[in-house]
Amino acid sequence: MGKKQILIVEDDIAVSKIIENHLSDYSCTRITRLEELKSRDLQIYDLILLDRQIKGGDAWDWLDSKIQAKDKLPPLILMSGESDIERFAAYKANLHSIDEVPKDSSSDSPSDFCDRLQKAVEKIFSITLPPDERRRLLEMYERVYQDAPLERAVTSIIGIDDSMQKVRDRIEKFGPKNIPILVSGPTGTGKELVARALHTISRRSGKLVVVNLSALSENLLESELFGHVKGAFTGAIEETNGKIRQADQGTLFLDEVAEISPQIQVKLLRILEYQEYEKVGSGKSEKVDVRIVTATNKDLREEVYEGKFREDLYFRLGTVEICLPKLKKRSQKDFDLLLEHFIREYENEETQQGKETQQGKKNAHIPTYRIAQDVYQKLWEYKWPGNIRELRWAVQNMLTEASNTGPSPMVMLEHLSDHILNPVYSDNGQDEIILLLHKIVKKRPVDIPYKDIESLQEEIAVLFLRRLYEQTGHNWREVARRCGRNDDSFMRPEKMKEELKRIYDRVTKQAED
Repeated sequence: MGKKQILIVEDDIAVSKIIENHLSDYSCTRITRLEELKSRDLQIYDLILLDRQIKGGDAWDWLDSKIQAKDKLPPLILMSGESDIERFAAYKANLHSIDEVPKDSSSDSPSDFCDRLQKAVEKIFSITLPPDERRRLLEMYERVYQDAPLERAVTSIIGIDDSMQKVRDRIEKFGPKNIPILVSGPTGTGKELVARALHTISRRSGKLVVVNLSALSENLLESELFGHVKGAFTGAIEETNGKIRQADQGTLFLDEVAEISPQIQVKLLRILEYQEYEKVGSGKSEKVDVRIVTATNKDLREEVYEGKFREDLYFRLGTVEICLPKLKKRSQKDFDLLLEHFIREYENEETQQGKETQQGKKNAHIPTYRIAQDVYQKLWEYKWPGNIRELRWAVQNMLTEASNTGPSPMVMLEHLSDHILNPVYSDNGQDEIILLLHKIVKKRPVDIPYKDIESLQEEIAVLFLRRLYEQTGHNWREVARRCGRNDDSFMRPEKMKEELKRIYDRVTKQAED
């Protein structure tokens, strides 16, 4: 990346030379006449230093005309007089990247003024993403999501990584087919968005009906899904259709499918096999034409192994599986695209509320909200345990906080939530454990000699391995498998290292007591 390009608009040659000397780390171009300013391509500059008085006219009148025409402008620093303060305030309301450095203070030497000017320049370059990076990101966003040849439903699945391209390919391939699809992935990765895309390109005449299976008790869920006849239970004063009937000719999306009871699993299997069901309290079968898409954040194979989920139902639901990755498993380009998307989403909401926004048709633009580089770094380094959903709400929160800072908002570190500034999550699958330990230590701090800390590691290992030992019916081989260890040194006591053998003996003895 080359030097930053700065255009100095100043008709006092001596002053402009002093400014250029102070800004020797940058590539500066000096002009002294208004005609030169009007004839230049300003988009090649990263910053303009604009003095008001210039040969040939008032440079700020020229700026007024550019604002009126809604022309794109690079970031600006106005080298102003004290009488220009009110006018500068009007510019701040119309420009997204602007600063002011007064230049006619009687106590200032030229060097003092240039020192303040240099600090303003460094501030603008330090708090915004580099212009070439921003242009690259916006061009990529426009190319992928505004002018993409794929159907809108599929292009709404944001991402250019191989993993996300595979998701879109599978949506396009299997969306039009009338087969069940299982969408898997951690919470917050966009499983419902995939279900909506599948329904859109299925071209089924009915509607998409969404049911969160974990949000209802078994009795309520059965009635919610299948409907009930009058008198089926206390309070059933009239016959009601369930979600399955509502989704006739359409798509039924069942979120958190791993949470349903064995009884509901049997009824769901019947729909998949025969496209028929019975309302609660009725012995009469009803036919339905419904395509079922399910989602889970659990490993259904593991649920089958533990006897919590029917194997035959799993095979029917998982005819085709679409897997969504964690946000932190995706590339920085994908992260940038998501960040840009949620910023635009927030800006569009403001536009709908009647707030002023930039105009134009699909052209890449510098967003109303700018993000400081240190803020961006914090966002990128954060582990995002809540994945894309958490990122979306974090963007909305930080932009809301920044919106109160003035007409040209800049997102700074103080606008980030504390859990992002001071994260307690790790990146090695121990997030919940570390969060729990963090809360315990924070709530009940204790003095402990450092030599005793190592012994705590064994205590934690005993606690967690004993729980696994009990859950697996005292099957240490299965404990080893669930810990990701399939070697004899973990599964067979006679092969274990001394430390693990000591833990094994404690776990098995406690289980016998």
